[in-house]
Amino acid sequence: MNKGNVIAGAAVAALLLTATPSLAVADDNVSRTGNYTVPAGKKIDGNLTARSGTVTIRGEVDGKISANGADVRRNL
Repeated sequence: MNKGNVIAGAAVAALLLTATPSLAVADDNVSRTGNYTVPAGKKIDGNLTARSGTVTIRGEVDGKISANGADVRRNL
C-alpha cells in the first residue's frame, strides 16, 4: 500500500466518524424554542426548557420541565 492510499483512507475514516451520530443517548440541560420532540430512547439528564410551540416527550427527562408559552405532551 502506498502512502497516498493510507492518508486518503485515514481521511475518509475521520470524515465518517464525524458524520456518524453519537451513540450517547443522554443530554444535559436542553432549551428549545418552537416544536420539539424528545425521541423514544433518548434521555435528558437535566432540565428541559421550552418556549412556545409543542414539546412531545417520548423519551425521558430526568429534571424539571419548564414550559413558557409551550404545550407539553407525554406521548409514549
